[in-house]
Amino acid sequence: MPAATTCLVEWRPWGRAAFDEARAGQVPVLLALGPGWCPAGAAMLRGAYADTGVADLLDDRFVPIRVDADEHPDVADRYGLGAWPTTAFLTPDGQVLGGETYATAERMRDLLPRVADAFEQQRDAIAARGAASAAQPAVPAAAAPDPDVDAWLGDRLLAQFDDEHGGFGDGVKRVHGAALELAWRRAGDGDEAFGAVFERTLRAMVRGGLYDALAGGVFR
Repeated sequence: MPAATTCLVEWRPWGRAAFDEARAGQVPVLLALGPGWCPAGAAMLRGAYADTGVADLLDDRFVPIRVDADEHPDVADRYGLGAWPTTAFLTPDGQVLGGETYATAERMRDLLPRVADAFEQQRDAIAARGAASAAQPAVPAAAAPDPDVDAWLGDRLLAQFDDEHGGFGDGVKRVHGAALELAWRRAGDGDEAFGAVFERTLRAMVRGGLYDALAGGVFR
């Protein structure tokens, strides 16, 4: 990811030392992940990560790690959220707590305390889930989606849907393949709200610069 002189965050490199630091401090990890060519990643460095409030929260309650996705494709494959930049929250053992893509300073000032508080209050339960997950086979048998998780994801996607421009959120738009797949699946089950989400977003993609009018297809 490109360097920025205004960034106030003291980034750690990817590696065991950073996770050991998080484990010793009993705090979560913030992973800022993206390729060096990503304009939105550079915008976050100049915006959210140049904000004093955000930098103070990261210094006090997180171990911040910054990773170039092109230099560490293994990290990108594991933690990427389908768009750049990815902002992932991890346990000291590398479990995913949650994540965002592009976020403004205002959004980060709201989000960081909630993530840190949730981790502090639910640390034992999170560790127990991680231990149980580690004990499972590497390739588990196929299972139906958890209805509670599916409902939560659906509600969140509907709340973040941009009905004017398509896509999700009010910041820089990226292609969210998993979100579109969920909308397509729910639309196929007869959910008209998700049908509208899916159709509006695809129409915006086709009309925008992502669509290759000569060869067809949509590209990031």
